[in-house]
Formats: sequence, C-alpha cells, structure tokens
Amino acid sequence: MPVQRCTSNGKSGYRWGTKGKCYTGPGAKKKAIKQGVAIEGPKKFAAKAAGGEEITKNDMHDLVLDPESTVAELSAVARAVNLTPAELIAVDFTRKRMFEERERNEQKGKDKEGDK
Repeated sequence: MPVQRCTSNGKSGYRWGTKGKCYTGPGAKKKAIKQGVAIEGPKKFAAKAAGGEEITKNDMHDLVLDPESTVAELSAVARAVNLTPAELIAVDFTRKRMFEERERNEQKGKDKEGDK
C-alpha cells in the first residue's frame, strides 16, 4: 500500500493505498505519508512504500519542518529514502536546534511585549 496519487472533488492529491482519504492542498503528500506510518508502523512503512509514488528527501524535509512529526514518522521516512545513520542524526540535531531557536525567538517577542 504505497503513497498514491488520487483526486477528490476535482483536486489532485495523495493517499496511502488504493482506498482511504485523499489529501489535497498544501501538505497533502506529507499527510498521506504520516497516514502510512500510522497504518503500517515505522518498521513496515519503508517496505510497503516501495513501488508507489516516490518518497524523496524533499518529503523528509517537509516532515522535519513539521513540529508535529514524531520520531517514529521521521525514522520510517528516513528508511524509505535510504538516509544513512549519520544523516538521520544530523536531521535530528538540526531539527532540535531549529525548534529551540524558534522557542527562543517567541520568548524574546513575549518579553518585548511585556516591556511596553
């Protein structure tokens, strides 16, 4: 049951498998990938993903930037795109730094608002 292209209400999108919800609009492929990980589990996902719509490192990038992506989702997609262990560690490190920086910036903004 790989990621497949689909249409819903005349809009193109993606879904996991031949049946099920067709996600359209921004983030549609990411949502279908996440659905696949939820259905198959992280260990089976990469094997099941083969043979469908290609899952790329750009798709991995989209998941990395999503603060709601879980470690299980990231590791499953990392297997599907054949990331090396070193690349996965770098992804995890970069993601943590990115979200820490975002939190610091948000806190600075709140501090500035409190100073007014």
